[in-house]
Order: sequence, then C-alpha cells, then structure tokens
Amino acid sequence: MLAEISEFWRIFIQAAFNPYHPEQHYMRGPGPACARKFGKAAK
Repeated sequence: MLAEISEFWRIFIQAAFNPYHPEQHYMRGPGPACARKFGKAAK
C-alpha cells in the first residue's frame, strides 16, 4: 500500500512540475512562406 501511494505521488509531482510543455511549441498558423505565396490575406 505504501508503495502505491509513493508511486502515485512520484508520478503526480513529475507531471505537475515538468518544465516541458509541448503545446507551447506547436505551430500556430501559416508561416512566412505561405504569406509570400498566397499574399497577406492568407491569415
């Protein structure tokens, strides 16, 4: 029982304080090549 509790807290702390957030690195829209190709109205 103590092993399960400590495992839960270990995983919880890792997930809560992990500095890597992949959602901050996803593309947020068309880039400059798309703007050059299709014009500024591509947004």
